[in-house]
Amino acid sequence: IGELVTSARNNISELKIENIQIYMADGTLGWKANAPYDGIIVTAGAKEIPLALISQLKPGGKMMVSDMVLEKELPPEVKNDPLAWASCIAGAVLEKEYLGMMERAGFGDIEVLSRTPRKQVVSAKIRAVKKP
Repeated sequence: IGELVTSARNNISELKIENIQIYMADGTLGWKANAPYDGIIVTAGAKEIPLALISQLKPGGKMMVSDMVLEKELPPEVKNDPLAWASCIAGAVLEKEYLGMMERAGFGDIEVLSRTPRKQVVSAKIRAVKKP
């Protein structure tokens, strides 16, 4: 992870972008010191949006999520396969459940921007706006 942070900082510096900060820590905790944010990008999914991230997003702020979702339930042999868990397949939830989770977390204007089918899952990029 440290190498990725260094690479990202170098790229940002080369591009002369000044309004981005990179912070390496437990992403589920967010970065309270600099909150509230206009936008948050979540690149690794979870069964729920971490409450810390929701609380650190301004009302009307946008959250972008890239996560694996399912079009249909997985068969039991896949759900119980350790390799499927390690590759983020077995932990994925149905897309409609994921979108419902975002709505229950206080988001509106939820939109799936892209869907890339994989073997048993779909890689989805989702944008949502925090309700006031």
